[in-house]
Amino acid sequence: MYSSKALDRHMKKGDIDESGNTTFLHPYCKFCTTSFFDEDFLRKHLTREHYTCTICPEKYKYYHYKDYKGLEIHFRMTHYLCPDQDCIAKGS
Repeated sequence: MYSSKALDRHMKKGDIDESGNTTFLHPYCKFCTTSFFDEDFLRKHLTREHYTCTICPEKYKYYHYKDYKGLEIHFRMTHYLCPDQDCIAKGS
């Protein structure tokens, strides 16, 4: 249980020990600025709500894009995106 002020501090800065070190901080989505209980909940959110590149190597599989437009920019800058309007419309 937290007081209103303590809950606000807990959500924004995490829990602090006697030495002033952060002992627990809820992870948050940088796109939605929403906090989640733990990394598993954050990963599920990112997978459901945001996009990843399926072309990039495995080491980039946890890099997310806010929306398809962001992923499309990545495709254009890093890969070869088909310029045909039908392909763009279907997200191919």
